[in-house]
Amino acid sequence: MVTRSSLTKAAAVFMFLAVSPQSPAQETQAKAAQRGIRTDRLKPGHLKIWKAIERIVLAVNRDGRPVRPTFHSLWQWAQKSRHAIYVEMDDREAFHHSAGVFKIEDYNQELQSWTASIRLNLSIIQVADTIKKRINGSNLSISLGEVGRDARCAIIVGHELAHASLILENPQYARLYQECERETATYYLAGGMAAKEYGNNPEMQKRMKRLQSLMDQLEAPADSVEIKLWREIVPGLANRARK
Repeated sequence: MVTRSSLTKAAAVFMFLAVSPQSPAQETQAKAAQRGIRTDRLKPGHLKIWKAIERIVLAVNRDGRPVRPTFHSLWQWAQKSRHAIYVEMDDREAFHHSAGVFKIEDYNQELQSWTASIRLNLSIIQVADTIKKRINGSNLSISLGEVGRDARCAIIVGHELAHASLILENPQYARLYQECERETATYYLAGGMAAKEYGNNPEMQKRMKRLQSLMDQLEAPADSVEIKLWREIVPGLANRARK
């Protein structure tokens, strides 16, 4: 989740095409069309995973109602929003522990919309055997042995969409996000990864506690949504969680 990674500016890629330049109005229309959930960045193999996630979120019962209302609501928000949220998937071995990351990339002043991305780290998602979540006031472990890849990916997407909706639509939560990003950057620039310095430096310990507190506040709403997603996507699994 972006909440645990630094905010970075996406690198600009310039494509020179043998066509006449667009007018300002055409450029605005083109940018306006690039909103909602975007799969342009997915490889063909990753698109198969994405189609499976779509089937999970769009499933309906005999009455035509969503089988997974929490997930479906988040999905509908993202699809109909003025923002562009790109989906990315990475098969490479990750050097961190985040199964998913939400990241702000750019802001369009004219359209008053954000470009952002959700990245799924498939190697982490695939090998995880348990997750620890706060359920009914207790920190419990949920076994993932019986949960397939597609369901796992769907839950991570839902978690990151929860972050996206809060960061992009809730000013108070957005300020918390920005504060967390600043504290994260400050911590690492000060040498927060140096284990020896951390162990012997009271100031670094204080910064770490401050950062952890912000992260906990940032994650709490998304974690609450995620528990609902587990119950919708893998019925009964959260109920079998153990201490």
